[in-house]
Amino acid sequence: MLTTGEVAKLFHVSAQTVINWLDQGRMPYERIGRGPRRLTEEAVMRYVEEIGISPEALDEEIYARATKAAAAYRNATGPAVVVTDAELKVIAWNEASRTLYGHTQVEMLGKPLSKIVAKINGSDAPLDSLVRSPWQDKSLQIEAQQETRYGKQLTGIMTISRFYMDGVLAGFVVACKEKGKK
Repeated sequence: MLTTGEVAKLFHVSAQTVINWLDQGRMPYERIGRGPRRLTEEAVMRYVEEIGISPEALDEEIYARATKAAAAYRNATGPAVVVTDAELKVIAWNEASRTLYGHTQVEMLGKPLSKIVAKINGSDAPLDSLVRSPWQDKSLQIEAQQETRYGKQLTGIMTISRFYMDGVLAGFVVACKEKGKK
């Protein structure tokens, strides 16, 4: 994770400029309580790519470190897993979900699962009613048009399973992947 000061040094701007960028939504960040803002190397490298700035214009040391960390992050394996409560509000979001959708766990906690689903292929029913309807199998698999934080549209396959605590529906586990990817 990078501090706003490190990102400022990377771009050769002031820390206040970086804070302004964050307030404008240019890069996602994490913050615990009222603590300092932290940015993942992945988010910063996506922003570098998005604006098309030349690596030579950036601080060499921070760029090298961030590039290495972002590459490791992008190569994370395993399915994107989202856990929701019974009302389909996100209660857990793993690193692979972050890689797939671009949202951090902090950004997604408490948000409805439908935030990432634009349209369910082959159904006009909203995601909530489809997930809450009776299923024939132990899990429900749907294909959906989904949107990443950066506006990229992708076709995703979601496998949804229920989980129970003390015999009562506690929530859902959703494994997600981009269609056509293993």
